[in-house]
This record gives sequence, C-alpha cells and structure tokens, in this order.
Amino acid sequence: MLDLPVRSELRCFSSKEVPQVWHLFRENIQRALDQGSDYTLADVYSLLTEKRAQLWTYERSAVVTSINHNMREKFCTIIAAGGHDMHKWLKYLPTLEEWAMSEGCETIRIYGRRGWSKLLGYDIDYTRMSKKL
Repeated sequence: MLDLPVRSELRCFSSKEVPQVWHLFRENIQRALDQGSDYTLADVYSLLTEKRAQLWTYERSAVVTSINHNMREKFCTIIAAGGHDMHKWLKYLPTLEEWAMSEGCETIRIYGRRGWSKLLGYDIDYTRMSKKL
C-alpha cells in the first residue's frame, strides 16, 4: 500500500498506483456513479488499471477522467467526481482543463447531474434519457 497522507493538492495516480490506493477512493467514486452512470465500479477500476482512464484526487475526493475521440474531435470525459466538499477541488478544474489540452483534447465532457453545469459554467449540450424495457 502506498503511504498516502491527506493531501491538499491535486494528484494524478499512475495505473500502477491505482490498486494500492483504490480502497481510499472507491466509495466516493461509487457514490458518484450511483447518481447516474453507465459505468460500474468494476468498469472504472479496469479503465484505470489498463491506462484508459486517470484517477485524480484531492484530499479524499476523486475525479476519474478518460481521453476519447470520435470522427470529429478528441475530448476528455469526466466519468465520475465524488467525495466530501467537492467544491474544494473545483479550484483545480483549470489544471484538468490544461492537462486535457496538453493531451490534444478540444473539449471536456461531463455526464452527470444538470446541477454541475451551473456550478462549473459548462454548457448543456443534451440530456440523456432512457427507459428500461
């Protein structure tokens, strides 16, 4: 296990470090996924350990990002953001945005509650709706 004091700065863990710190953040990530996501906790863990997603932490809050692309653009998706006092990590959002730009991303996308739009100043492009059959 990594020695991980509570840090008051944003940190991104490597895929090799994730198994060592997962127990510290999985509950907060699960709570974020429970708010409405197509991902399971197992999906997120696999993405992180297979270098297809990134685990960013601030104190005990966690943000999971992934780099994706479609036919038109490369973009960063915030898959989950969970923890206590999440408003504290918002000061690091420009750091995530700069990192995404350095990775060649043109936009950041968040699939989450509409309330994030007002809090972050992001545009709502569309709302996903579904019906179980």
